[in-house]
Amino acid sequence: MKKLIWAKTIFESYKYLSRIIKSIDRLVLERSVNSYNVSVGEITTLEKMEAVIDLIQRKKRLLVIKMLVEESLKNIDKESARILIKYYIDKIDMTTIAQNYGTNRRAMARKVNKLLQMCMEKMYDLGYNIRMIENLLENEGWIIGIYNSYVAKLPASAEIQEIALPPLRGMEKVFYNYCNRMSRGESCST
Repeated sequence: MKKLIWAKTIFESYKYLSRIIKSIDRLVLERSVNSYNVSVGEITTLEKMEAVIDLIQRKKRLLVIKMLVEESLKNIDKESARILIKYYIDKIDMTTIAQNYGTNRRAMARKVNKLLQMCMEKMYDLGYNIRMIENLLENEGWIIGIYNSYVAKLPASAEIQEIALPPLRGMEKVFYNYCNRMSRGESCST
């Protein structure tokens, strides 16, 4: 069950990874160019460079997750990959996807879960198990928030614990709230 929740979490977050990675690139460039310029009351050049290094490390972790999704999609048949892309990336409603494939919503939901399990097995084949993914993402509060939103939907008998959120700051807090609304099926305007 935990594998399935992590697969859902990773696929749910995939849509946003490219934008976040590009934003990190811009921040790194901005902070690197201005790292030599220190005014009274500002942080030192060393602290700015440490912040740049932290951003680069964060980018590397997000790139690994992006690569895991892409590689797992490459290693399943094209039709199955299309279903996952439609649901998680294009955000097409499960009912609509089911109608397009001539089945009911419940059968399509089971198929999506089965495909996610297959993708997670591919990630294991690439050397990334649940523990490694948890360690990789332990400081990505917005992704942990998505994971916790899936865990919150489970019955208490599932015995899967939510993961403690790291402190959220700035845009990460806004993004976390947005992802939670989307995972609950709420519109962006609420």
